[in-house]
Amino acid sequence: TMSSIPYTPDPYTAGTTVTVSDDQWSGVIPLPFTFCFFGNAYNSLLIGSNCILSFDLTQANAYCLWPIGAAFPSASDPMNTIGGPWQDLYPPGGGTIKYATYGSAPCRRFVVSWDQVAMYGCFSTLHTSQLVLYETTNIIDNFIQTKPLCTTWNGGAAIQGIQNATGTTAFVQAGRNYPSQWTATND
Repeated sequence: TMSSIPYTPDPYTAGTTVTVSDDQWSGVIPLPFTFCFFGNAYNSLLIGSNCILSFDLTQANAYCLWPIGAAFPSASDPMNTIGGPWQDLYPPGGGTIKYATYGSAPCRRFVVSWDQVAMYGCFSTLHTSQLVLYETTNIIDNFIQTKPLCTTWNGGAAIQGIQNATGTTAFVQAGRNYPSQWTATND
């Protein structure tokens, strides 16, 4: 299920820095706990430059797919992923991507933040959001401080949602799937 929650992110500037280039997945990042996603248990993940997480470790350090050409669910989009929202960002243009762990077992949370990251094609337009994975409950929170619109590249496409490992099942926030154009602030 999806529901709205109060805007209460963790600090966007805290944690370990992830250095990725344009359209790139990180190396494998171990999770501090097992996270269940679409019925499968995972102990590590990848962080994408385009505001996306993946449990498909075969993509480590590889190309983080862009552009968006289909709505979730789709096997032509990155699979086994969480889009927070998935959109074309340009980390070499500025900003940071960081991850941190808060709390103590069995109630920890793994937090990934994209802070003031430039949007590709609109390099002075900055995006800030955060994905939070919770131990035990397997809940995912998505906080969006600023999700601007860059219509000059890929029609401003962005997807906020999750998709399974085969691209056959997805859950997407209403109005935030391809090809919708949308913005969000303190959401």
